[in-house]
Amino acid sequence: MNLLAEYFKEFNPVVHHGGCKIPKDISRSEYVDSIIQKFKNDKNCKLAIISPLCLGVGVNMEFCRYAIFFDRIYDAKSYIQALGRIQRATSTKESFVYTLILDDTIDVTLDNILTKKQELHFGLVNDRLLTKEELKSLLTGKII
Repeated sequence: MNLLAEYFKEFNPVVHHGGCKIPKDISRSEYVDSIIQKFKNDKNCKLAIISPLCLGVGVNMEFCRYAIFFDRIYDAKSYIQALGRIQRATSTKESFVYTLILDDTIDVTLDNILTKKQELHFGLVNDRLLTKEELKSLLTGKII
């Protein structure tokens, strides 16, 4: 993430990830809020390079137009939450979220499994029923 920030330094990015040093005089949530406010309000800051897992609960980024996930979050609930930070129902802007998946890698298989898991989550939330074959497929890891 720091290398990306260096590469894109002309966009004056903010960076936040698990290795960032938080100043001792403020809390973690205050630090995250200051980064988000800088990205949102500083006209010179055109890029935020942030680990979604480091943002914390209740953080909204609905003012973002584009998000690129360089890695798929391997927990469906956390992935859905990360997507929801940008794609809020109350947002007035259309947003675009991309996840980079390299062909011919384990990421393709994992993305397929996680997509099915995400569908399961939404299916259960919306009271849709799964067929026995779909449930078996999810539990065995064999995509149908």
